[in-house]
Amino acid sequence: MSSAVQASPVIVVGAGPAGLAMAACLQKEKLPCIVLEQHDHVGSSWVGHYHRLHLHTDKAHSALPFFDFPKSYPRYPSRQQVVDYLNAYTRHHQIQRLHGQKIVRACRTEEGWEVRSQDTVHRASALVWPCAAPSTSSGARCSASRS
Repeated sequence: MSSAVQASPVIVVGAGPAGLAMAACLQKEKLPCIVLEQHDHVGSSWVGHYHRLHLHTDKAHSALPFFDFPKSYPRYPSRQQVVDYLNAYTRHHQIQRLHGQKIVRACRTEEGWEVRSQDTVHRASALVWPCAAPSTSSGARCSASRS
């Protein structure tokens, strides 16, 4: 692991819909954050789904905070339209993210949180992990605190 250290007030783990929505909400409250994503694009689960997939809920009930689906999209957007929407959402909110950051450990410290990826130590006052908990086979450790 390199000695690279990055600091941010808030770290959000995962650039899927939940992580992107959390980042937008934090920014709306003037809380700068960085999103750490292990894949090279946002919405990786949507990118990997089969091509004929469509949302099972209508777009009016599926939009993320502060940004509606385009009016030109059908009621039930396709997989590709969801991927395009997530990319547009990221651009619209100017969400800062670092790709290729596979989390291997997250630990509470006296100053906040230390999150280690395969090549960087990230430090923050707060940690948000809105995605599904990592599987035990990934080797990642996740800690949480109520403080």
